[in-house]
This record gives sequence, structure tokens and C-alpha cells, in this order.
Amino acid sequence: MSLQSMQISLLNVNNRHGVDLRLGESTHSARAMRRSETALLDGLQAWARSGHGLAILIGTDHPGPAFTYDLPVLRAVAPLVATPYGLLIELLNHISKMTEVRAAARAAAHALSLNLAQSDSSERADLPPALFNLLGGLADLTPLVIHLEGLHRADLVSVTIVREVAQRLEHKPIVLVGVYRADLPYANGLGDLLNAQSVVLADFAPIWTDDIAVFLDAMFGRKTPLNNMIDIAKNQESLLLLSGVALLEACRRAGRWTEGLTLSERVINTAQLHSAEYVAVVARLVRSQILIGLGQWAEAQAECDLVIKSPVCAHDRNLTAAALWGGYKAREMLSLPARNLLDALKRWRAYARTADDPSAVAPILTDLVIHFAQTDQLNEAKSWLSDAEELLDHSHHPAARLAVAAGQGAILVRHQDWRAAVGAYRAAIDHAAQLHDLLLEARANSGLAFSLLELGDLESKNEGRERLSLAHSVLSRLNARPDMETCEAGAKQFGLRPRQRRPTAANRTPGSLTRREREVLALVVNGMTNRQIAQRLTISEKTAEGHVGNILAKLSCSSRVKAAELARATGLLDSSPA
Repeated sequence: MSLQSMQISLLNVNNRHGVDLRLGESTHSARAMRRSETALLDGLQAWARSGHGLAILIGTDHPGPAFTYDLPVLRAVAPLVATPYGLLIELLNHISKMTEVRAAARAAAHALSLNLAQSDSSERADLPPALFNLLGGLADLTPLVIHLEGLHRADLVSVTIVREVAQRLEHKPIVLVGVYRADLPYANGLGDLLNAQSVVLADFAPIWTDDIAVFLDAMFGRKTPLNNMIDIAKNQESLLLLSGVALLEACRRAGRWTEGLTLSERVINTAQLHSAEYVAVVARLVRSQILIGLGQWAEAQAECDLVIKSPVCAHDRNLTAAALWGGYKAREMLSLPARNLLDALKRWRAYARTADDPSAVAPILTDLVIHFAQTDQLNEAKSWLSDAEELLDHSHHPAARLAVAAGQGAILVRHQDWRAAVGAYRAAIDHAAQLHDLLLEARANSGLAFSLLELGDLESKNEGRERLSLAHSVLSRLNARPDMETCEAGAKQFGLRPRQRRPTAANRTPGSLTRREREVLALVVNGMTNRQIAQRLTISEKTAEGHVGNILAKLSCSSRVKAAELARATGLLDSSPA
């Protein structure tokens, strides 16, 4: 049998455009893949095409994504009622019915299925190598994906054998993807599999959460600092392929732009080496977004043009839209023709309202609303804001909440409704903080500052100056030149010069706070009260109150809210405690 016919056979039998629907599974609840998730699958398959094997366990909540692959894929779904070897029997029966697979392979799968059905645990020792040899024989014809769905309800012995097979994959072009419901209990050995060194972990978050943070926490460990994640990944090609896009997005949000630019080169080169085209193109897009933030317009335009020209964009409308918008901004600043890019975005907007990846769509809508508001095209701005509101109703995602709040603030400013604008920008700050996006939080603080200054009363003016200094300090640290210039120009209108809130040695050096104070500050940043802090750290409420007071004094902050803002803005908690 030829390699091509093998691939066609596997693709046809296994319905490559969605999850195997046997045993009552339903596509109605399945959602589309998001950018970081698609990049992960692209990286997995590129790794297999390069002749390597890998096992990965993916935790999902409901609704989970519809996994799609380009490689031939064998799927098996754990029975709804666990039976001994049930998951493996499903897989073997599947192989035994594939008419274009060699008769010997089909017979071996059928025989092994019968042996599993009739064996007990004392006879299990020979089963993992037998199963691996069968799968390895199929992989000798073409790289394979083995997709196992429902591991949280699979029987103990199946999970145990999966773990043993995972240990043997390194030198075979087989990707073993095990999917389980992270929001449901399991008591079948899955915990041991999750702790096995032979498997990689990833979590695909619910659509209404910050998917990047959830993804990276699973892959690298919940308490791993971003710089440690980068150090681990940059020395492992497989991790660069799997997590490179998420790491770049985390760098962009956290204002680690220099690291992001350096890492992007490594991700792009690795992706191109292994023909992971989607990973390479998304890495270019994030790189262009960092360059735009830095005001490096020509370089950003070049990256956006490469993204737009990529064949990958034909299958990802949101990726195309982001590159179009980035290219438009860069060309406008370079005084180059750009109207056609904006016209293309207007054709995309009908899809954006109900997009399946709000974290990718909402930032574009945010920028477009603000752009039209600032250029006095208020009817157009309101129309795009309506799209953002529809996206929010559809997804309830924090990025969509941010888009609506920031867009409302920009429009209210043009209407000179300063008090309502203050409320909108306060909400935008909260949503940006939830997404850990320093640039968007600084922009919202800047908008809030000018709205407060316009109100004119003493209390509003004092807070406005403080917010302006905070925003300018963050923008300076990011070296976000375009936003910094906008902030300074606005300040001049009020006769102000933003006070550089450069942290002093007393409040910037990690050692200035004790280890306990840094623990308390981290809980303050998460919005905990003194009572909640005391319960978390097993200390008295009075002791917690004392720690908070010491922190405010050391950071020269008048409130815990301002201490939290300063900690986020300056990266005070990013480094390890002294």
C-alpha cells in the first residue's frame, strides 16, 4: 500500500474535521480551536513529521474544542461506563476495520483486541510492547496522531498501559494526544499519568477565561515565573513548537518586549525548520504587535505583510484581520497608502461579532473603536462598539469586556461626558489587569487620568495626576514610544508634566520587602481582604493588617489599591523573593 493511500484511508475513516462522535459525544457543544491551541497542534504534528514521538495530555472544560489534525489520526473514545481495557479495545477495533491497512496489521489488531477482552491484570505485562509494536508498524508508513478522548472516565488498566506506551514514543513519529475533562473527578490512575515525566501537559481553558495563563500554568507549573518558562523552552525544540506562541503572547502582555523579540526569532526559526507554518506565522504576528508598541513602524509593516501573504491566513480570518490592522497602523504612520486594508477589515466585521476566539478578535475591535472615535468618525465608532457588545454577549470573555469598556470610554470622551468616561475607564483597567496586559492597562489609566482632570474638582485632579504618572511610568518602562508621546501631549494641555514614577531603591529592590510581605502583597494584588489573607497564610487578622501597613509604608502608597497597581506596573513581584 502506498503512503498516499494510507493517509487517505486514515483521514477518511477518522473524520479529520472533528471529534469522533461515537458513544453519545456531540459536536453541538464543541467549540473552534483558539490561536494558542491551534499552534500547539501544529507544533505537535511538525514534531512527528520530523521523526519524533511525543505524548501530551490535554485538560479541557466544557465545552471542549473540536480537535483537527493534518496528519492521519486514529481516534478512540473511552466507553461511558468503564470496562477493563475498554479504551484500548475501542482503538484496536478501529484499526481492525480499516480496509486499506495491511491485512496483517488488521489481523494483529483484532487478535490483540480479543486478548485484551479475555485477559486479566496478571497477563498485562506483554500488552504494552505488543500495542506499541502495532502502532509503530503503522507509523513506519506515515507519521500518526493517536487521539484518545475521555481519559477521565477510562478504566485503570487502559490508563496504565497508555502510560507505558507513552514511555516508548521518543523514536517513533507518533503523537499520542490524551484528552480529559479537567473539571470532572477521576480515580483511575490518571493522576499517575499526569505526573509521568514522559508526557507533556496542557490545559485548554473555557472560552470565557484567560487561556494563555491557564495554558502556560499547566505546561510549566503554576508557580513558574515567565523568565524561567522562557529559559526552559528555548533549549527544547519541542517546547518551542508547542508553547512558543503562548510564551510570546505572555511576553507581549507583561511588557517583556525585548525578551519577546528575541524569543520570536528563535520560535520562527524552529517552526520553519520543522515546517510548522502556523506557529511561524503567529509568532510573526505577535512580533509585529510588539514592534508597533515600540513605534518601529517599518519593521512592523514588513512582519504584517509576511503574515498577510502566508497561505495560513486563508484558513484563519482572525489572524488575517490582526495583520491587516497592524499593517494599516504601520502604513498610516509611514504615510503609505492603507485604505484597502481598512476596507478589508470592514468585510471581516460580520464574522467578528460571533467569533469563536474572542481573545484574538476583541483587541482588534478595541483599537478600531478608539481609532474611529479619535478621528471624529463617531457613527463608525459606535457601529464597531455595537459589534464588540455583541461579541461580549456571545462569549462573556474578559477581552470582550475590555473592548466594550475601552471603546465606551473613547466615545464618551468625544462627547465630553467626563463622569461616564471615568466609569468606563475604571472598568477597562480592571479587565486589562485580569488579562495581565500592561499596555492596555496603562492606556486605560491614561484615559482615566485625562477624564478625571477634565472633571476639575480637587479630588479628581489629584487622582488624575496620580493616574497620569502611573500610566507614563509604565509606558516609559515598556518604551512604548507612540503611547508615551500621546500621554505627554495630553498632559501639556493641562499644564502638567507626567511625574516619572520610577521605583526607588526602597520600593523596587525585591529585598526591600520581607519574604512574608511579598507573599502578602501578592494576595493584595489578587484582591484579598485582611481576613482572607490571614486565613490563607494561617496568621491572625491583626498580623495581616500589620503586614499590609508595612507594605504601604515601604511602597509610599496611600491605599492597597494603589499598592496593587504599583506592583503590577513595576513588575515588583516578577522576580523570586530574596
